[in-house]
Amino acid sequence: MFAGIRKLWGGDNVAPAKDTITILYGSKSGNAEFVASETFRHLKDLGQKARLKNLSSYKAASLADESTVLFVVSTHGEGDPPPSSLRFFKQLNRMQEELAELNFSVCALGDSDYDHFCQAGRKLEKRLLELGARVFSERVDCDEAFEVAASGWISTVVKKLTNADNPETLSLQKQDRTWHVGLIRDKQKLNERAADSVYHICLSIDASTVFYRPGDSIGIIPQNPVALVDQILLRLNLKPDELVDVQEELSVREFLLTKAELTRLSRALLERYRELTSDENLTDLLTEEQACRHYCEAHDFLDLLQDFPYPLKAGEFPGLLDQLKVRYYSIASFQPNTPSEIHLTVKQLSFSRRNRLRQGACSNYLSEWLAPGTAVSFFVAPDDGFRLPADPTVPVIFIAAGTGIAPVRAFLTEREQHACSRNWLIFGAKSRADDFLYQQQLEQWKHSGTLEYLDLAFSRDQSVKVYVQDLMLRRGEELLKWIDAGAHIYVCGSIAMGRDVRAAIDAMLSASVDQCSLNQLIEDKRYCEDVY
Repeated sequence: MFAGIRKLWGGDNVAPAKDTITILYGSKSGNAEFVASETFRHLKDLGQKARLKNLSSYKAASLADESTVLFVVSTHGEGDPPPSSLRFFKQLNRMQEELAELNFSVCALGDSDYDHFCQAGRKLEKRLLELGARVFSERVDCDEAFEVAASGWISTVVKKLTNADNPETLSLQKQDRTWHVGLIRDKQKLNERAADSVYHICLSIDASTVFYRPGDSIGIIPQNPVALVDQILLRLNLKPDELVDVQEELSVREFLLTKAELTRLSRALLERYRELTSDENLTDLLTEEQACRHYCEAHDFLDLLQDFPYPLKAGEFPGLLDQLKVRYYSIASFQPNTPSEIHLTVKQLSFSRRNRLRQGACSNYLSEWLAPGTAVSFFVAPDDGFRLPADPTVPVIFIAAGTGIAPVRAFLTEREQHACSRNWLIFGAKSRADDFLYQQQLEQWKHSGTLEYLDLAFSRDQSVKVYVQDLMLRRGEELLKWIDAGAHIYVCGSIAMGRDVRAAIDAMLSASVDQCSLNQLIEDKRYCEDVY
């Protein structure tokens, strides 16, 4: 659908008519593109001239020719714009020309579970204001469940731009998301002695309807821990079979198990709960941004009920609780080799805090609660910005830590089909004995030549901790040779690990006068991240 719209509207270098509204988007997962496309659709339906463009093909200097621009931008990594939009942001930050004639509005997408929530959109708005542009409609920050907030933003800007009599919120068309059913075929613990259990999980799929590529993920809506739900019901003295009305009638227990976000808190939830409780201590917490963020990161809904008591009724849950979020897992398999399977690498989140066992909703759902043969609903989440180079002779450097090895396993399975490929893996984990995930397969790839280099950093195996970025700096001369030869770099792991790897790469490139910059590698799609 998106490609067809792009083809019909928006010649790359044609200055728009002054009555034409330009909609610009920067997207990685596709959500920002979807919101931008829906904005375009509603404007066109009301007879408004509009054009839709990806920031990846738009020059910042062209803003001087615009009168009205709508921006829809997601946030990637640590507050960065999507990699495809980096060139535009770089140009915008260097601009000197004033944009006094430009009217704009920003819809920012992000995930409040992470720091730097919606930072790309916020930075964009700040820079445009510095250049003299004017906000005609207030920025809206959308969380992972973006539909309601995005619909509100679209309705507001469309009404202001068209003077249309449309007081009701404009709806979003259903996203192009196809749900499938897979069966848990096999579960294998990869690190028998480790405290943090990691499982290799194989899903059986219908190869005639499910298609994926290395670099893609799958989205799964999990089930909340049964023990957590039962403790919430007990604390509130609610009967498990009491009904709640959420488009369909569900028991309150079923609602809490399958519909509500319980293991994660959000600021929006705390604000709604404060409105119910009028709790002064909660009000104080909400005034301290860092303390509020820390509370949300370290607590679940039962903690909230214990720390700020209030006699909630079952009927208040639907309007209070966040919707249960999709969890994403990188695919660890290559479909031509295993056409009827999807492989996942899942770390089981389980720990004790405040004398209570805490369990991750999806990691335990997949690794512990679902028996082999059980059905799992999922959708494939393509990531066209996280692909191998089309030419198999281009060298590739993989840098991964922990379960970040999952997409690397898929990539290397594809790369081993080509004897001419050069591959280098730098992998890090806590302990060689306990955390060397897929050890046998990786060592076999090294033995067969699929991996030219296999460098390992096990941080707890010596008195001085060693991480992947330390190995990179030690091997800096060889890394620069590979980069000079056109190598693509893939970084897979935690956001913190991604930050440290970026810093190491940036330091190496900056110290070499003959090398391009890290930003140039990103713009050229030679530096790709899958961080979480």
